[in-house]
Amino acid sequence: MSGKKLNFLLPSLSPVGRVTTSFDGRHRRVYRLLMILLLLFLFSTNAHAAFDGLVARSEEGCYHRYCYEELLDSYAQTIMGRSDALYEDYLSKTPVAVYTNGNGYLDYNALLDRYAVALKNGEAFDLATYLQSEEAEPALIPNRIMLVSLSSGAINRDEIDSQEADLEKNDPVTYESCENEPEKEPKKEPEKVSESAEEKGTSNTMITGSAEISKDTAIKWAKSNNAHQRFIAVSPLYWEYGDKSGIRPEILYAQAAHETGFGRYSGIVPPEYNNWAGIKTATANGDRPEDHEQFASAEDGVRAHFNHMSAYIGLSPIGATHDRYDVVKSLSWAGTVEIIEDLSGKWAPSSTYHERIVNMIEEMYRQE
Repeated sequence: MSGKKLNFLLPSLSPVGRVTTSFDGRHRRVYRLLMILLLLFLFSTNAHAAFDGLVARSEEGCYHRYCYEELLDSYAQTIMGRSDALYEDYLSKTPVAVYTNGNGYLDYNALLDRYAVALKNGEAFDLATYLQSEEAEPALIPNRIMLVSLSSGAINRDEIDSQEADLEKNDPVTYESCENEPEKEPKKEPEKVSESAEEKGTSNTMITGSAEISKDTAIKWAKSNNAHQRFIAVSPLYWEYGDKSGIRPEILYAQAAHETGFGRYSGIVPPEYNNWAGIKTATANGDRPEDHEQFASAEDGVRAHFNHMSAYIGLSPIGATHDRYDVVKSLSWAGTVEIIEDLSGKWAPSSTYHERIVNMIEEMYRQE
């Protein structure tokens, strides 16, 4: 977005009809509030292409990352008079960084200051150009942070590697965990799991077997979570390959929802990669887009997802395999994974990775 457009929109947000470039006391607090609104609501499409998330720090010093699109949706609900926990959670913390596709985590305050200088000098300010430039200052982010999302009105926090390191590794990671950070408000009582879900069992759940949830139910669940159309469109392929492989399709469909944000691909992997499970290349040495497998079609990506899981649980792959499949097959624990809980610490380094998938499957059961 050009500086001209930003200047046009700013006065309507300011209580005094102008933006001050004074950086002391009350003026700085007002200006930061305006900048939060700009980051959430006013940036153009070309800027959003490079801008994926916001990172905020709690009073306890824990870092929380929010998906841009989910936060924007939450903000829209708020201004329409419907309270939304995600935006409220973000506002309770101090913004410290923005997360970008090409440049990783960049300092929020440096961005704020650079924009203020542009305003003061009457210069155009292009956010996308700044975020991808060497001028943008890196942010100091801990190795482990909380990824915050909203599902069925409840806040979910998944502890992740802030650098999105190789998820296939099972090496212990030393860090100061924020997993037990005190809540700022009383927790909601957990929704009682329906009898059908308890009977079918989503605790210690076998990954192999026939589908226990129908494709139509899964689609209904996806729509209730505002899934992208591409995620809904790919659902038949999950049930098709579930029949072919002997892997329960609802489990991998839930995992794909977790990995891609219900097909919104709000992380580092672009949608055109057709990578539904965050699968990295055999030679990945970072978390750039090119460190992830690319598949020619949505079906190839779904087949690779099933094949990748087959390496974990010891089943034969379907058709040609991708390079990362061979990496997993060579690991000492390959073929030993049986239940969803076994994925934590293997598919992802987090010890609670499986919980989000289990919760999603329980949500599917409640759609029946």
